[in-house]
Amino acid sequence: MYIRKDEEFNLDILKKDFDNLMKENGLNEEIRKTLFEIVKKYDENETMLVLTSYFNYCQTDIFKEDIKQFIKNPDILLNVYTVYWGYKTKGEWAEAFKYEYEFLDIFSLEDLVEFYFKENSKDEFIAYLKNSIDLGKFEKQIDNIEIIDILNKLIELDLTDDFDDLISPFIDWESLIDKIINGNFIVSSWYEDIIIVESY
Repeated sequence: MYIRKDEEFNLDILKKDFDNLMKENGLNEEIRKTLFEIVKKYDENETMLVLTSYFNYCQTDIFKEDIKQFIKNPDILLNVYTVYWGYKTKGEWAEAFKYEYEFLDIFSLEDLVEFYFKENSKDEFIAYLKNSIDLGKFEKQIDNIEIIDILNKLIELDLTDDFDDLISPFIDWESLIDKIINGNFIVSSWYEDIIIVESY
């Protein structure tokens, strides 16, 4: 599996698109800061955070919630789980049980493509690439390659400086937001930690 390096895959545009949709769904900067404060209260090596009722509650009532009071008493609305033995961090545990519990890393290139790439849009994406980038010899192979392999090849060959612009129009952002509101996911980029949000 391709390991993304920060200098090769800049997520600023994807984050901007995602943040805009979060704002449209009522998740503002205040809630993001709140989640960060919660994470800092727990030891990285011993706890697994599952934000349940609070996250779902704040979808509609975020402006009514007393955020400062919640930060002082997070256990009222948090379920804290001990990390399974054999894993050094909750991040390792979450990755190991990712598919079993349907934890999705929303800023993983592989997950974005596997779960959120717009259905039946591969041909459109390939046509877009052919019209936007000089693919050279790679153009003859591109039709028979999986999307994730195409993207990794573009990175490997350093064929574009606007990688995020290429993929962003083909991500089903509405489905991603729906998954976040109603399902399980991992956030590993915003808060310098991993947060797992689990719906009922």
